[in-house]
Amino acid sequence: MDETRWTRLRELTGYSGRVLGLNWSPDGRLLAGAATSEVRVWDTHTGEPTFTLHGHRSVVHEVVWSPTGEWLASVSDDRSDTTIRVWSVSDGRIVGELSGHDDVVWSVFWSPDGRRIASASKDGSFRVWNVATGQVDFTRRAHLKSVWGAFWSPDGRMLATASHEPIVRVWSSDDGRLLGTLRGHTKGVWQARWSPDSRRLVTVSSDGTTHLWRIDGGPRLEHCFRTADRFASAAWSPDGTRFACGSGEGDVEVRDPAGRLLANLVGHSTWVGNLAWSAHGRYLASGSDDHTLRVWDWTDLRCVVEIPDHTSVITGTNPWSPVANLVASGKDGGAIEIWGPVGHGV
Repeated sequence: MDETRWTRLRELTGYSGRVLGLNWSPDGRLLAGAATSEVRVWDTHTGEPTFTLHGHRSVVHEVVWSPTGEWLASVSDDRSDTTIRVWSVSDGRIVGELSGHDDVVWSVFWSPDGRRIASASKDGSFRVWNVATGQVDFTRRAHLKSVWGAFWSPDGRMLATASHEPIVRVWSSDDGRLLGTLRGHTKGVWQARWSPDSRRLVTVSSDGTTHLWRIDGGPRLEHCFRTADRFASAAWSPDGTRFACGSGEGDVEVRDPAGRLLANLVGHSTWVGNLAWSAHGRYLASGSDDHTLRVWDWTDLRCVVEIPDHTSVITGTNPWSPVANLVASGKDGGAIEIWGPVGHGV
């Protein structure tokens, strides 16, 4: 296997529209991809679909696996279809329909223990749902404008909400109690990403700044970086030694927890809306509105592959297999491609 050269290893076809949401199952065997109103689940070893999920009335823009791999959650981008659907992966049945938001649901995130879902909506609220009962644990009108995401801390104890407002709020996941309001940005905040130890939070904003907050011991701002006109995405490496931030101009900055700039990865021509590290932290994938997915090798800061016609830049999308150096790319033409090093099996 040649880790320095990457190639397309498999193509999964049959969609009738552009592929948006993408996510691998926790064991790396199955891959869920959404296009139009349907979700298909593929066996990546055989290249065959295991089943197709029908239930949404409009375009599905996000599909997310539960940490146990038992269930799949999906949401669409239409205010007339704000129901979150939960599917059984064993047989493709709908096992839950979570309804209550008054406008488009932008994102859903599973709790680390797989028992609850946090949903964020254009209606200014986020909700935490008990998946087993289908009931809401609590609802909070968190912001005056759209809430882009309600992000779980890795220890499951907190949620951070990012919205079109210039503030981030941190909540207790037990009872929805407000723990702190993070002020400092001057425009909307796109994402709030937790460090693996749940002690720090990185926030990226349209104001051109990245903020690094210390959460344990009471929220406080540690560092503020202004190096772009706007920032759109962020991701911590699995070991917590660095975090990456994608800008609206196409650059990707990588810093350490002390705020020191480690690298500036240049290649995209515009908005980098999605960043994700591979399971072992060697590679960083960056998805951009320039319709490319780039894979960067952290050992030498080289772009090992530029994948064209890429569409999946949704917040919750993770293109990486959790068990191998394989990356998936949704295509404009209604297909999913799986890429990896030359000689790597799927």
